This record gives sequence, structure tokens and C-alpha cells, in this order.
Amino acid sequence: MMSAFLTARSALALALAVGGALLVASAAVSAADAPVATPAVTPAGTPPVTPPVTPAVTPPALSAADRFAVFTSASAAAAIARTTASGRVGIYAAAPTRDRIVKSRAMGDYRIRVAVPLAPPPAEGYPVVYVLDGDDYFEPGVALASHLIRTSNGSMTPGIIVGVGYPGDSRRSYDYLPASAVSPDIERRPDGRPMIDDVYGGADGFLDFLDKELKPLMQASYRIDPQRQALYGHSYGGLLAVHALFTRPEMFQTYLLSSPSLGWNGRYVLSEEPGFNAKVKAGTHRIAAVVTVGEYEQALSPEQLRAPDAAERAARASRRRSVDSDRDLSARLDALAPDRLRSRFRMFPGEVHGSVALPAFAYGLPTAFAAQH
Repeated sequence: MMSAFLTARSALALALAVGGALLVASAAVSAADAPVATPAVTPAGTPPVTPPVTPAVTPPALSAADRFAVFTSASAAAAIARTTASGRVGIYAAAPTRDRIVKSRAMGDYRIRVAVPLAPPPAEGYPVVYVLDGDDYFEPGVALASHLIRTSNGSMTPGIIVGVGYPGDSRRSYDYLPASAVSPDIERRPDGRPMIDDVYGGADGFLDFLDKELKPLMQASYRIDPQRQALYGHSYGGLLAVHALFTRPEMFQTYLLSSPSLGWNGRYVLSEEPGFNAKVKAGTHRIAAVVTVGEYEQALSPEQLRAPDAAERAARASRRRSVDSDRDLSARLDALAPDRLRSRFRMFPGEVHGSVALPAFAYGLPTAFAAQH
């Protein structure tokens, strides 16, 4: 499911890396499950046949440079493969998922998966990150988090990862997009029809579910630091995270905004920014934001240029100005209240909209899980 979003280069790396991990894991399982051989009976005077000895598979060593390697999709895939192949328990249990269906009072059913560190929580509790589109990003996110924390030299605190997904079909368009009238400035298709989803407008109901149902459930189940809670979202999930930041800034302390769809519905979400600015200037809540985007979100990648509709897609990317818009958003956030609100921006070379999601998570997580000294 996730690999459908990768560039050709990243998809190949992911296939090779995960394939290698599966081969190593398969070999280990086969050796462990193989029946004990019974010695064959040979005629008198015939020397017994000695079976060949299969050399043991040695897990690859992790170098100090690995901690920097996760900032591209290809190396993120390799990090996931190394975690799987090495058999190291590391930060999270070998089977870390606590999987449950949570029934919201108003928003339907959600599949909630939770990864809890093996180490006991700090006195104030674990930091936590809520991962939107959990069906796609929870499992690779846990593998990346384990790799990053293990190689951080103590600069990161092990934290809880909560994946928010669906037991059946996704409802992300409804859940992640705010209620709003169709903008006169909305982007339109070549035939003149507005480019807007058939079903949308449930964002505030979904944020109520996160804030009033899911977060209390997690806090009742695990020792969580209420002052170290983060939200990660990519694309429409990133747009929801911006909407949450602008309308409910106190809901989280860290916002990881991966390629937020700021252009949706005539840039509606940016109309909420003035109200947010006033809240921040009048308040005391401390916020950290990390805004990320792929290089080929404002222009086409070499692979995309070969597509039959390349001219139309290039024009659309140029109109949306995703890289410039995300950079400008981060700059405005960082300048608003430097004593209480800090924002960092990163553009990932060589990445397209879909492939940048995991590098963005890896880049933002050290902010969410930074060690407290």
C-alpha cells in the first residue's frame, strides 16, 4: 500500500531492502523450525556421510552514520530492512502492536495501533506521537523510530507511537478536510469542474474524537507526559494538522506537517491563520512545528516528465507552489513568537509528494521525542 506512493528509485530500494529482510528472516525461521534429522543407517564398513554445515547468518552492524541515513526514502527502506533482518529487539518489542477498534461516539470506528517502548517511562511519562493515516505509516514509523532512538546517543527519549487508521475503507477525505464553502478561487479541472472531494467537512468532528476520546483513552492506558504530545500528518493529514494548529493550538505541543495540502479549496486553511496569530500572541502555550516537503512538489521529477499528462501536471504543480508555500508558512510561524513558537523547514531533494512521507516523519520525530536534560 505504501509503496504505491514511492518514486521508481525509492520503490526499487524498498523492494530490495524489504526483500532482503524477508530472506534473512525466512532463513532464521526455517533453521529454527526444521525437524531434527535422524542419523541414516549405513552398511557395515561404509563411512557415514557428513551433511554440509550451513554458515550462520550474521546480522549487519549498524554504523554511526546510519542515524543520518534515514532522510531519503531509499535509505529509510534500508533502515527498516536492517531492523527486521538483525532480529534486535531494540526500543520496541518484536511484536509491538497493541491493536484495537475504538468506537467513536460520533465519527464511526477507528483502528488504533500502539507501540510502547520496552524501557520504563520517565517520571513525567512517555512522550507520544499520534500518526494520521496509520494504516500506511504506523508500521514503518515504528521501525524508523526504533532505529533513530537507538542511534541517537541519548538525544531522544523512547516514546509511544499511536497509529490512527480504519478497520475498513478509509474516510480520510471526510475526516481530514475542514467544513467550508467552495471557494471562488478553487482550482478547477480542464473541463471547468472544481477540484474538490465529493465528501468532506468532518475535520472538527475528527479532532474532537482525538482530543476528547482517543487521548483520554491513551492517557488512562499508559503513562503519558501531557506536555509532550505530537501530531504527524502527511498530505490531507498535514492539512488537518495545520487546521488543528490554527484552531486548537493547545491540543498538541509539536506539529509535524508533512507536505500539507495548503492549496485545497482555494487555500481555505490559511484564512484561519490570523485568528491563530492572535491566540499565540495572547497566550503562553509553547509550540514546535516541523514543516517538510519534497523537491518535486512544485516541479515534475524526471520520471513524471515522461507521463502523457506531464504538461497538465506541471502547470498544476506550478500553480500550487507547494515548496514555496510550505517554506513561507514555516517562516511566518517561526517569526510570530520566537519565545514560544519555533518552526523548522526542510525540503527533501529528489522526493515527490508521496515518497517524502517517511523521510518527513524521520526528520520530525527527534523534535517530538527530544530528550529532556
